Amino acid sequence: MGADKYNNHSDSDSEHEDYDNFVYVGNTKVNKDDLIKTLCLSKTMTNTPNNSNQQVNEPKQFRQFANPGPLGLTGFALTTFVFSLAQARFLGVSNVSIASGVAFFYGGFIQFVAGIFQFINGNTFGTTAFGSYGGFWMAWGAVHTPAFGMKSQYEDETQWDNAVGFFNLSWAIFTFIISICTMKDTVAFCALLWISGVGFLLNAIAKFTQSLTVARIGGCWGIAIALLAWFIAFTELATPENSYIVIKSPMMPRFGAEKAKQQDLEKQN
Repeated sequence: MGADKYNNHSDSDSEHEDYDNFVYVGNTKVNKDDLIKTLCLSKTMTNTPNNSNQQVNEPKQFRQFANPGPLGLTGFALTTFVFSLAQARFLGVSNVSIASGVAFFYGGFIQFVAGIFQFINGNTFGTTAFGSYGGFWMAWGAVHTPAFGMKSQYEDETQWDNAVGFFNLSWAIFTFIISICTMKDTVAFCALLWISGVGFLLNAIAKFTQSLTVARIGGCWGIAIALLAWFIAFTELATPENSYIVIKSPMMPRFGAEKAKQQDLEKQN
């Protein structure tokens, strides 16, 4: 009987030991320590940065930036409009210095910022155009601000006018150069750059000849430039989500192989 007691006690201890050290997965007896090690190893492999499944399944997130085009265009348009009204002598205003503040902060600084954001968006043309014309308006503001003392460096009014004429002529050349890069853009944008080049040229001629008539023509021409720039800005700003009026500007005509390619794309769409 003592032996039976011993045997029963031994069986109970064995069962208790099995419960502490082993688990059953289905009909299979598995050591708990081995199972824990296996699970930990599996988790480590799953969380490894080089795991191919994680790279495939993890969605890529891209930060979307706003379109800086309308900001740059409105800065250019408003500053040109204010300057051109004064140059055209509307309502008896003959001093263009009123445009200096706008030139520094809106047509200059804000337009330059628009150029920086075009750089971030990867738009080379937008970076060049907005960055350059932002610099133009800041330079124009400095030229027409007496505190910079530029005019006092010249001997007489004729020499000063010729120097400002050089300034305008340089920008006319630059504008005609970049206008060539708009020949496959919208009709409105292509027209804006070409007539802007003519506007710079008119201002240069007005300074070289000291002609009030040419200056007033240049002012009226500048008003047309400003209105067109505002129109283009509106076409980019207005969408079906925010406006009942949405205008789609037509593209410039394509020629040769480009025209055939464009027709194929239109057929596919």
